[in-house]
Amino acid sequence: MLILIGMAVPATRVLIAMESTGNPDMQIKVTGYQWKWRYDYLDEGFGFFSSLAADSNEARQLRSGISPHTVPNYLLEVDEPLVVPVGKKIRFLTTASDVIHSWWVPALGWKRDAIPGFINSSWARIDEPGVYRGQCAELCGRDHAFMPIVLRAVEEQEYRDWVVQMQQKQQDSASEANQTFSLDELMARGEQVYTTNCSACHQAGGQGIPGAFPALAGSAIATGALQEHARKVLYGKAGTAMAAFGVQLSAAELAAVITYERNAWGNDQQLAEAAERMGQPADIAVQLAQGVP
Repeated sequence: MLILIGMAVPATRVLIAMESTGNPDMQIKVTGYQWKWRYDYLDEGFGFFSSLAADSNEARQLRSGISPHTVPNYLLEVDEPLVVPVGKKIRFLTTASDVIHSWWVPALGWKRDAIPGFINSSWARIDEPGVYRGQCAELCGRDHAFMPIVLRAVEEQEYRDWVVQMQQKQQDSASEANQTFSLDELMARGEQVYTTNCSACHQAGGQGIPGAFPALAGSAIATGALQEHARKVLYGKAGTAMAAFGVQLSAAELAAVITYERNAWGNDQQLAEAAERMGQPADIAVQLAQGVP
């Protein structure tokens, strides 16, 4: 009994320390979406979405003609990695916006469920710079396998430089809401946004997947009223995999992707009025402010 008690005291201290998230050096809120992650740096005042990298996303498409074996880190690479400084205690606050996800980076030694309406708290301190990869560990839907995590640990100064860049990027994105773009500019940017956020379901050519996801090429939505099209993109469709992108994309990105969908694949030929072919960030911002009509 004395031996067991002697072992229990230090073991209990270690277990308590493992679970204690108090006195962190920084905090990051991790939010799961179908099918991407959002990271909010609560102490730095900025956040961003992290999605499957474009080359992996393209290679996994039906009839893409691209072999996954030619793509480095296939399905384990993202467009925007999570960046943290080494040697700091980081509190991770994990939740979700739609269904249950699970944030798992094996090298950290734990995983946490991301549950809508709940916040799970965890912590980690990474002492070695490098890239650490993980995935969603919860069967969260059809594209569950395409929701990777990439965490990049860097030295303090490199982290600080990155923070300044991200803060500036967020400011630039906010200022775009007051700008007016040409059709060519919206189309070029809209294609990028569509490839990252929409092509997984609606496919690169807008043909959709019969029986699962509707086609956008020649669809009543993409060739109908601009306001109704925008409403569908901004607020999604309840009971389906169509997400509400109004909370995920900036006004400029929303205007661009809506314009792209209305002009790609010959959809523009079915629009009677030229004014219905494109939207501007300011129009999207107004519709967002009004809420669901």
